[in-house]
Amino acid sequence: MVTSTRTSEPHRHTVRILAGAGVRFAPGKAANAGGVAVSGLEMQQNASRDTWTFGESEQRLREIMRDVHDRC
Repeated sequence: MVTSTRTSEPHRHTVRILAGAGVRFAPGKAANAGGVAVSGLEMQQNASRDTWTFGESEQRLREIMRDVHDRC
């Protein structure tokens, strides 16, 4: 697995070469989305002065990450 750390995506030719070699590729924006999502959820929880269980937090994060996966 190769993960881009750039915010701009690599050239299409690069992605084709990786795919042709059987290497899975995760775009940088998608790879970084988990940390950004958790920060956003934390800010939302703090702003609302609410408390979420681990399960509630996990479910919200899963929904966000599923959406990121579908879009990427």
